[in-house]
Amino acid sequence: MLDPETRVTTVRQGTAALQKNLVKQGVSEYCRVISSGDPTRSNQHSTAVTHVQALLKKHIFSTDFLGVLDRKQAKDPHWVNALALAFDAVSVPLVIDAPVPASGPRLIPVAVAGAVGAAVGMMIFTPLAKLTLDMRDLGLALGGPAGAGIAIMLYWRLSRLRLLQWITGKSASARLDVGHQQTVARAAIQHWLDTSLVVMTLLCDTASDLVSGQKESNRILRQLSQKIYALHNAPQDSLAVCADEVIQVARNLGFEGLDGRSEFMDSAETGYETLTWSAGLAGQYERFGHITDGDAVRVERKPVVLEGKVMSLGLVRKVRR
Repeated sequence: MLDPETRVTTVRQGTAALQKNLVKQGVSEYCRVISSGDPTRSNQHSTAVTHVQALLKKHIFSTDFLGVLDRKQAKDPHWVNALALAFDAVSVPLVIDAPVPASGPRLIPVAVAGAVGAAVGMMIFTPLAKLTLDMRDLGLALGGPAGAGIAIMLYWRLSRLRLLQWITGKSASARLDVGHQQTVARAAIQHWLDTSLVVMTLLCDTASDLVSGQKESNRILRQLSQKIYALHNAPQDSLAVCADEVIQVARNLGFEGLDGRSEFMDSAETGYETLTWSAGLAGQYERFGHITDGDAVRVERKPVVLEGKVMSLGLVRKVRR
């Protein structure tokens, strides 16, 4: 089996083309969603990020990506589900920096204002220079730049007046720098994809262990269920034998505390088992009432232990003297 670093490198190389295509889809989806409303509103940005993350997760759990991770296991839906559960538990959300609005007059109106100002400036300064200085060319040279500068400054100032905005019904609306935001989104999506594929690669063994444990649990349940149904359909005189078979199956499966002959197989009634309580028993029994170290307790329910692991706690009650 390859070491984790080698496996991560192999997965990165195997999914390079898929990642490139998926980044393009993610950026396209982000721009589509964010441009469907006001791009500067936080909820619009959050909606776009949510859409993109859902798209990315859908594709990285497709057969194309999973086939690079483990071609054989990718065909097992149980393994895919286990990998998805483990991934959701440790993965980080996609984070794309919110767009910063660019406010102020737009470029084209400013350019038009400059051109109009330059024309008006030359029309005013040319005859004025001719009359005062007898230098027509000086009016042409100075009139254009001066008129353009004055017009642009006037437009810039007037565009920020609320009265003018109210009269025209327009405001200096915030705008989105699409090119810059696409670059930001592309970098964030690429980083999330790279991190997620590393996490998925390292979780492959965990998913396999989960599936193996589930299959083992299903095997145990199948064996026990067969005996339980047989016990349910057993006649009165065979109940003890059928119940003992259920216990025998549980014993063979690794359940502990089932050694010896079952009590119901004996005709004589036996008393409750008693123990001296200590802190070490807390992992096997739950206490009924207040019990301290050294108290004599009666076992009312034995713990269920499978292969050394306590599956269900037993119950003890303090013996009253």
